[in-house]
Amino acid sequence: IAKVSVKGSFHLLWGLIVSTVISSVGVIFIARLLGSDLYGLYTVVLSVPLFIGIFRDWGINSAIVKFTAQYRAEGRIDEIRSIFLAGLIFRVAIGLVLSFLSFFLADFIASAVFSRPFIAPLIQIASLSILTSGLINAATAVFTGYERMALNSIMLVCQSIFKTATIIGLVILGFGAAGATIGYTVGTVIAGLIGI
Repeated sequence: IAKVSVKGSFHLLWGLIVSTVISSVGVIFIARLLGSDLYGLYTVVLSVPLFIGIFRDWGINSAIVKFTAQYRAEGRIDEIRSIFLAGLIFRVAIGLVLSFLSFFLADFIASAVFSRPFIAPLIQIASLSILTSGLINAATAVFTGYERMALNSIMLVCQSIFKTATIIGLVILGFGAAGATIGYTVGTVIAGLIGI
């Protein structure tokens, strides 16, 4: 158990370090390219799906980790697939509901909460990240239950690379805060698909 824990911790550590370094360097470049006003606008836009995403879990990650590890230890490998599929279906259903909620409330939130009605389309774009972040979390739970933290680290690093590269590329092309929002969303979509 100690050997597996140390190995898993090492894989998780290198993934977190690499993805954090990539994201940190990316944030510095993105902030410099956008300037303070557009970068502030970008962070305001992302605050909406990040806040709504709080209501996405409902203990599903813990259940996936617990039952994946338990069934694996008991040799009930065939039942792991059903746990993953049930968790994934629940994640997708909740993610779709919350994404649609965010999408349809974007005008109200932009106008009433932030007094910036022009950011509604950006909030709508970022709404997709609620669904795809749920896919990333479901994949992380399965990787944890299977004790395959290296796969989780690969997913985190891929997310950081795609997100940072897409955001920087779109901002350089002149898309501003919209490019940064699209890049963020595309990065989470790609990482979610890689994880699944």
